[in-house]
Amino acid sequence: MNRVAKLAVLNGSLSLLNIIIFSRAFIGLEMFGQSALATAFGVMWIFLTIAVFLYGNYRILYTAPPPPQKIANSRFETLESCVVLLTEYINREGKVFDSSLQSMKNQLERMLRKERTITDILLQKFQATELSFMKFQGQINAVKKILCLNTRSVLNRLYAFDENEYEKSLSTQPAGRHTEAKRALMNEYRDFLTQTIDYNEDILLKTDRLILELSKLNDPEELNNMDALQEIDALIKNTKWYK
Repeated sequence: MNRVAKLAVLNGSLSLLNIIIFSRAFIGLEMFGQSALATAFGVMWIFLTIAVFLYGNYRILYTAPPPPQKIANSRFETLESCVVLLTEYINREGKVFDSSLQSMKNQLERMLRKERTITDILLQKFQATELSFMKFQGQINAVKKILCLNTRSVLNRLYAFDENEYEKSLSTQPAGRHTEAKRALMNEYRDFLTQTIDYNEDILLKTDRLILELSKLNDPEELNNMDALQEIDALIKNTKWYK
């Protein structure tokens, strides 16, 4: 939950509680004119509300977020879970890398749609128990694994980088040696993200070509000779993250 949402929840809750306590439609507590106990409770409630308002808003606005933690590898097992993890990071307070991460998230969602298309085409040409179907499905699963590993590599690097601190530092400090060094480091992260997105896009393009060739396939014996399938085989074997 970002700061704006936290502020809205906190202050909205305090307002609602005060309405319930002091409105005649509900409890109808009056500060004066009732018993001494009611007056004491009313004063105490106002003091408590002010204290919670000041402390809560201060904590939300000025307290640094907890240090990021490395994400467990088990959370990167499917494209769906990777989409969730990217969404979680995009919803954080820092915005430096959000545009690139949104592009990566869109790539994973596109791959999920392509997988459904490939499965539909395969089932039109093969039985789910046939060796050709299982071989082809295995290649698609390997491609998905590469995309998941790329997502893991990106997010674990970003979670180890204090994006908020650098963002604030670059916007407030005058230009100098340290400022330029920080800007250069952020650019390295951007370049890494760009390279990963480009690599993912190559995978998606090869998958599109595979879908086209598969749709034209009439003889199951032609499966092993498909250029797009051979390209994906080479891509999988040459991927350093594929373990």
